Amino acid sequence: MNKEFLDISRSLNNSYISQWKEKGNAVIGYSCSYLPDEILYSLDILPFRMRGAGAQSTSIGDTYFGPFICSMPKCILQLAGEGLYNFLDGAVIIPGCDSMRRPDECWRKAGEDIEGTLPGFFHHLGVPHKATGYSLSWFRQEIDEFILAVERHFSVKLNEDKLRESVKIYNEGRRLLRELEDLRNSENTPVSGAAALAVNLAGGAIPREVFNLLLADYLTELKLRKNI
Repeated sequence: MNKEFLDISRSLNNSYISQWKEKGNAVIGYSCSYLPDEILYSLDILPFRMRGAGAQSTSIGDTYFGPFICSMPKCILQLAGEGLYNFLDGAVIIPGCDSMRRPDECWRKAGEDIEGTLPGFFHHLGVPHKATGYSLSWFRQEIDEFILAVERHFSVKLNEDKLRESVKIYNEGRRLLRELEDLRNSENTPVSGAAALAVNLAGGAIPREVFNLLLADYLTELKLRKNI
């Protein structure tokens, strides 16, 4: 297993995020893959896929959510309440399911009670759960409102050329991940499930260009190992 991917996947903050912020760039956490990462990345904002890694308790989460909800949103709120998500300059709550809808209200309330818990930018991005003409039109409206909110808060402006470049970078990452999955599906695969999971988790926690370079090197190593 690749140690760098493993270390990144097991922690929240990492050295790549620190280097990113040292350049004066922002980091926005998000809760669901419906978020178009490419938009933020084109604005020099790092999209960070939030997770509950390292939560040792759900005492804060239990206070605001109650017991009858899955652990993921409770662990995210727990870590935020403990200050472990303080490196985020913003957060986007996306209701991919009913459980992940609740952080929009619960995190806001926790922010009133626990100083420093709520990031400066906090946005609810509605998403459709059915592909129809009106639902896709609504989703487009939600994306437009999201872009406007980000531009206003961070004093940035979306540039189409930079957006196209960002799309290329993310598509290259997807191509490399497909190569990884092809290796996973091959006979005598050199990739364990745990290793593949670590790669995917790391992909949501570091700059995509860095991720692409690391994954390309890892794939080269895996192919050599498979051919031995």
